[in-house]
Amino acid sequence: MRVISLIGFFIILSLAWLVSFNRRDVKLRPVIWGIALLLILAIIIFRQDALSFVGMTLLALLVIVYLLERTAENQQQKWQWRIFVVVGALLVGALSLLLPTRFLIIGFFVLIPILLINGRFKLLPNAQKYASALLIIFATASLIKQNLHGNQLFQIIGDKITSFLNLSDYGARFLFGNLADPQYYFPNAETNWPGLGFLVAFKVLPVIIFFSALMALLYYLGIMQSVLAAVSRFVCWTTGTSGAETLVCTANIFIGQTEAPLLIRPYMDGLTNSEVVTVMLAGFATMAGSTLGVYGAFGIPIQHILAASVLSAPAALVIAKILFPEKEHPQTAGDVEIPKVHVGANVFEALANGIGDGLKLAANVGAMLIGFIALVAALDSLFSLCDYWIDGRLLGGEHIDYAVRGLTPVNGEYVGIFPGSLQTLFGTIMRPVAWLIGVQWSEAAQVGNLIGIQLSLNEFIAYGTLGGYIRAGAISERSMILTTYAICSFANFSSIGIQIGGLSALVPGRKKDFARFALRAMFGGAMASWLTAALAGMLL
Repeated sequence: MRVISLIGFFIILSLAWLVSFNRRDVKLRPVIWGIALLLILAIIIFRQDALSFVGMTLLALLVIVYLLERTAENQQQKWQWRIFVVVGALLVGALSLLLPTRFLIIGFFVLIPILLINGRFKLLPNAQKYASALLIIFATASLIKQNLHGNQLFQIIGDKITSFLNLSDYGARFLFGNLADPQYYFPNAETNWPGLGFLVAFKVLPVIIFFSALMALLYYLGIMQSVLAAVSRFVCWTTGTSGAETLVCTANIFIGQTEAPLLIRPYMDGLTNSEVVTVMLAGFATMAGSTLGVYGAFGIPIQHILAASVLSAPAALVIAKILFPEKEHPQTAGDVEIPKVHVGANVFEALANGIGDGLKLAANVGAMLIGFIALVAALDSLFSLCDYWIDGRLLGGEHIDYAVRGLTPVNGEYVGIFPGSLQTLFGTIMRPVAWLIGVQWSEAAQVGNLIGIQLSLNEFIAYGTLGGYIRAGAISERSMILTTYAICSFANFSSIGIQIGGLSALVPGRKKDFARFALRAMFGGAMASWLTAALAGMLL
């Protein structure tokens, strides 16, 4: 299946090229470097052998070269310096591997406060980048010495995030009591009253409020801005994309499709068409960090959702620059500047604003779940009725019960030509996509159904259904993991209205551009998530 995933990877890239606005003008640098970053990150995350350490070393070398980059009179001098930096970093890294692990860890934690103090007071400005390079070398050497692969690292991070998000239980239990306690719902295998819906309402949605408050606090303290600026500048340096679009792609790892463009609000009116497509596609291709707890409660491993969000950023840049290559000169070319984001006059106002925004988001999520699940049930009933008359009565087909009922009133369908449910319809249409990302053909219909649900309805319904499959043991672990990556995006038709409305509110004069690019950008976002899934299929 790895070979199939490899073929699928290139088919998805080819599909993006076929639907491109300007196929002849596709530039190689952002595409090749975007794929390179995507491959390096994927090797680090998915492999549990020496390849993971190779990926870590390559990424560390890239970051160190970026940190120590010098302005040279010609290209030859620039490359000579880069080779010198790489060789020097490898030598220092090799020497670091000879040191005891505890020395590396101590050196790592000693360098952090030195960097913070030096950065704050600018005592030795020129030493900052060399100390940062040494910090990266120590961190990489420490991971290699401890035989800690990227997969294990993300597992640890995912567990820590889960534990941290579970702190919202204290607030939820104070307000809702036992209604926010999972043991109240599933004390044993014989009962599940009152069900997952209550768990989502009284335990999961409070996580959104808690996370929104945390993000507001991090923005008030300036921590998020520093992280976004650092990552964005590095990606901008490698891919050659503009500062504005790179910043939005990076920010979408942490925040939603309507919040990320606020970071570049001063530049929105002057964005090139290629940048507009990239901004929209990045919003469709990634997930908001505030939803981690929601999907975790469905039974989806958080480390995979986190990894999918990280991988989707370079994947979105790759697809966007194939879909609409840059032909103009962006006003933020080669630069990343984060405007001041006002979240409150003091820490308490910032927290209050974050909690209020989280409440709105939680209410919106709950309303969407109610409305869309009810809509799916209504459509399934209609499909089932037509299936009964066409396949059951006219063609005399046999009735087959579903192994997994899911969130639908339909419990089976008739063998024949008419799909008895949306599950069958989506499974048939998207089955080839599921197979191309590396899912076994025997399970491709179920995974295709989830991809179709995510694309036509939303990711909440898709992840909720996936959670049902996991609890019922209806799909394998590999299919579960690949599905997690394939549907980890906001690429659905309802998001088109959300994006056009949100972006038009920022720049009313460009509403026609947003509407013109929206549909293709939405499909581009879906292709970006499929690309990460195919990559996972190649390496798992």
